[in-house]
Amino acid sequence: YRRLLAGDTWASVLLGPPGRSEAPALLVKCRVTERMPPKALLREFAPFGLARLYFPRPAAGRTGHAFMEFSTAAGRRAAHTRNEAFVAGVQLVLLDSMSA
Repeated sequence: YRRLLAGDTWASVLLGPPGRSEAPALLVKCRVTERMPPKALLREFAPFGLARLYFPRPAAGRTGHAFMEFSTAAGRRAAHTRNEAFVAGVQLVLLDSMSA
């Protein structure tokens, strides 16, 4: 979060510097509100191999985006079974994201 405030882009925070030799991150973007606690997403997506959660808290009354990184492509695909489910009173809207 501090890196974003300092001017870094989502891509550099999530995917690392350009030209890195690692495999691309398996990311899912999720709309969040200030009512959704990060622990709710962690609990919901742990069974699918959630490796990392990037959760900048949105401002009051606004929606924002969290990014979930999965350890396998199969886990990322399986996570989509939770699309449009309700977590902490908020309907999930999940989208694959190869870049932030």
